[in-house]
Amino acid sequence: MKILVFSKSFFEIASFSRALLKDGHVVIFAPTEIEAITFMEELKIDILLCDDQKLAWVKRLLARMPNINIALFSDIEEKVFHQMTEGLGIVTRLPQIPEKSEAGLLLERLRRISALLPA
Repeated sequence: MKILVFSKSFFEIASFSRALLKDGHVVIFAPTEIEAITFMEELKIDILLCDDQKLAWVKRLLARMPNINIALFSDIEEKVFHQMTEGLGIVTRLPQIPEKSEAGLLLERLRRISALLPA
């Protein structure tokens, strides 16, 4: 699985990212919007992980690429988060600084979603 991380929190999420790599997935970091868009257009990205501060950018991205799986790093209260992201099809919310245990939970959720989709 190719996972694109659009975040400037590279060091803060390092243990989470290593857990994804350990499971055999490819993790690509994009610190800027331009790099994120370039990777999205050139590579077959399975999921985009990004900070909730980039929600306006996510909305613009979904207008161009409506079928992309997206998870947001956020510590915003659940009800507020739901209101902010309602109708966007966000796969899940991860803590702003996820622990490595969150990697397994994310991958399991993606496996369940993939099982529902036609091949």
